[in-house]
Amino acid sequence: MRLLIADAGLPEPSVNQWIVDDVGAPIHKADLSWPQWRVAVDYDGVHHQRRDGEAEVREGRASDWRQRQDQSRRDLLTDLGWVFRVLTSFDIFRRPELAMEGLRMTLRRAGAPV
Repeated sequence: MRLLIADAGLPEPSVNQWIVDDVGAPIHKADLSWPQWRVAVDYDGVHHQRRDGEAEVREGRASDWRQRQDQSRRDLLTDLGWVFRVLTSFDIFRRPELAMEGLRMTLRRAGAPV
């Protein structure tokens, strides 16, 4: 993802930097981010769609906990004024030009000189 961003001529992102709320509490460690423009992007692999087995659910883990945790974090980031994009293997391997153009538009709307 970083190589695609560099090849697209986009600004270099911060890597695995914590995004914090107004009092400094950590909200999310984004895969890549541009804090100066409050834009973040994560790569969601297949494990983000994995559902737990019956034994795990019986132990108290909801079967879609990753999806719900991801959505909760994204909602918090939006409330803090961040724009959050998610890329998947389809974006990276099947349509990288469209993914990078979408990211370029997001950065531009946020004030980045792209």
